[in-house]
Amino acid sequence: MKKNLLHSIFFIPTLFIFFHAHTQILIPKPKANNQEIPEKILPETLIIEGNLFVKLIASKTSCMVNEPVLVTYKFYTRLNAQAKVSELPTFTGCSVQEMATENTFPEIEEMNGRTFKSYIIRKVLLYPLQIGEIVLGAATVENTFSIYNKGTTVNDIRNGRAVTQNKTITVSNKPISIHVADFPLKNKPTNFDGAVGNFTIKAMVNKRNDTANENNSLQIVIEGEGSFQNINCPVVAWPSTIETFEPVTTDRVNKVTYPTSGAKIFDLPFIAKTKGQLTIPAISFSFYDMQTHTYKTVQTESITIDVAAAKPVT
Repeated sequence: MKKNLLHSIFFIPTLFIFFHAHTQILIPKPKANNQEIPEKILPETLIIEGNLFVKLIASKTSCMVNEPVLVTYKFYTRLNAQAKVSELPTFTGCSVQEMATENTFPEIEEMNGRTFKSYIIRKVLLYPLQIGEIVLGAATVENTFSIYNKGTTVNDIRNGRAVTQNKTITVSNKPISIHVADFPLKNKPTNFDGAVGNFTIKAMVNKRNDTANENNSLQIVIEGEGSFQNINCPVVAWPSTIETFEPVTTDRVNKVTYPTSGAKIFDLPFIAKTKGQLTIPAISFSFYDMQTHTYKTVQTESITIDVAAAKPVT
């Protein structure tokens, strides 16, 4: 006959705790006080894996360079414990955009027929900068439980002589690798800078009826959804009689949505030096469309400016 290794069983408001000869094992509290205590003792690792874990969720596991990938780290628990994040993940070979997570309250989720509370540990958009395999780092959560010392009896608890101690259990997510591919060389536009998504472009000048030697400006707006970090000011084929200055860039991007959407605006100051009719040729912008897996080029209409003679200097 095998020796029974179970020393004691105690009821605590939030947990059943079994004292094994070598291991203290935590079991979730039954739904009713008269529910039978299980005869078999599950290994502690099984109890943890079923009721306490960190999950890493990636929107995709293969992508192109600069293609945004939504990554979320979530902590799931069915147990009552003091939990704290002891290690946040780091990301190598990526540009990182933090996603706003204003709601700090847990969500209730059903998984495998069980009800969990879930907490978002970190939520980011990753923009891979290099081809190859990128391994996403781990998030670690420490969970502290208050338990009775080994050897405590029911009489000790009833008489107020029981001593408790804290037990800490650490859980981390399983790693995920993302395969990053380079852009195809076939049909790659010469003005392609690495933007990924779906975009439109438009341009306008502040004054179509201008005066020589006076300030004017050209505004270029690239709008859509995707990777805005790789959108640079398009090249403008300025007429030789125009003096240009450094552009001013404005981001109007919604960073709490996935895919990221919004607009990137470039304001280019310029001065027409002589009178006459000037034409700014069509301005083009190229990007890689992940829906069709093809390069696309969009362009503006050309802009005509009528420039009057400069005002006399007084």
